[in-house]
Amino acid sequence: MNETGYTLPESRAPRAELGGQARIRSMPVQVVNVSERGVLVEAEVPFPHGSRVPVSLTIGRASLSCRGEVVRCFVSGVSRDGARGGLLYRTGIAFNELASADRDALRAWLRSAHAAAGENAVMSGFGG
Repeated sequence: MNETGYTLPESRAPRAELGGQARIRSMPVQVVNVSERGVLVEAEVPFPHGSRVPVSLTIGRASLSCRGEVVRCFVSGVSRDGARGGLLYRTGIAFNELASADRDALRAWLRSAHAAAGENAVMSGFGG
């Protein structure tokens, strides 16, 4: 169960905190964590469940661009510094069109992130 009181699916893939920015539908979003199967982002707008979206993010020295599917979206808090001071939404996006070279780069980055930070880098925020 998360802080909003909703039960979320069990996490199935190791993930690591990425931090930084990504783009979903050309909109800048904050990355919460990333796994080999998808990414959890936070934004001031919700993304409809089931929608297919273009995803662009930088992982280590590699830039990754693919299409993904929104598998969940929930209210995560209230924006304090946004122009509207509205709600924040966390959106889980499953990668479904990831080039093999991008997947290899992502796997290598995840291995190095886990090795550098130990199990503290593993997060459970995205059920991908």
